[in-house]
Amino acid sequence: WEHWAVAGFLPLYPLLIRLLAPIFGGVGAGVLISNVCLFLSLVLFERLLRLELGDDRGESAGLAAGAALLLFPSSLFLSAVYSESLFLLMSLGVFLSARQGRFASACVIAAFATLTRPFGVLLAIPIVVEFWFSWRARDNPDVGQRPKVFELLWVGLIPLALAGYMAFCRSVVGDPLAFIHHKTRWRGAMSGPWRAFVRWWEAGPTAHGAHGSTVELVIALVCLAMLVVMVRRLRPSYTLYTAAAMILALGSTLWSFSRLALTLFPFFMLVGMAWADGRRCLPAAYAFVGGSLAALFMALFSNWWWVG
Repeated sequence: WEHWAVAGFLPLYPLLIRLLAPIFGGVGAGVLISNVCLFLSLVLFERLLRLELGDDRGESAGLAAGAALLLFPSSLFLSAVYSESLFLLMSLGVFLSARQGRFASACVIAAFATLTRPFGVLLAIPIVVEFWFSWRARDNPDVGQRPKVFELLWVGLIPLALAGYMAFCRSVVGDPLAFIHHKTRWRGAMSGPWRAFVRWWEAGPTAHGAHGSTVELVIALVCLAMLVVMVRRLRPSYTLYTAAAMILALGSTLWSFSRLALTLFPFFMLVGMAWADGRRCLPAAYAFVGGSLAALFMALFSNWWWVG
């Protein structure tokens, strides 16, 4: 059972904790890693928005988007001993590298992200999409250096990283999909993206809890609505990645959806862009509601109530 439980978690975050544990202790190492990654994520977030919107508007949007991330109801997990901050940092690194045409770097980062959270494999989507757009622009004299076709071969590192861990799981517990089967014990088997909503009804709606959490339901519905806006406001790479991640997340249960949504940073980009465009009412309302729930969840979590 011990070996099976260990193989049930992707290895990068636990390995980093083990590396620093002799100095800071296990919990101290986890908190340090999470908060350093959170700080670096905020830096990359602003850089990414500067790249997308230009320096002046991008700076305003980047600061507002970072604030929106920190005011999200489940943002406490970004500073706790969870892998969300590490995965968020690498996700931003993948997008920033791909948007700058550094596809080999994006693929290497995505391979490490795949060893952090299962959604890491989905980072191949924005890499391929941005490569395609760069390649199609090869006849535009205003575009910089065009990507070489062989650069796309680096995408193979992403499934290769996952295959390596699957081989490890098979050698340790005899189950190459242990990290998936471990999660299905409490999240349930995968189905279509409607399954989470059906399960919410079947479980019996409650204010907040596991499969019947109405708080998680509302957050999921808001994210779906924002996905429609994202189609119009952001590049296809952001929308396709976010949509794919949401389809997977909603394929089993609403349990922990708000924690999973933390790493889907394009949602927070929309809030930052609205602020930078002078549409301050919705971001202000988001800050009030999200900040209030974040404070409540932090208080509950510190008193041993599970909130995400």
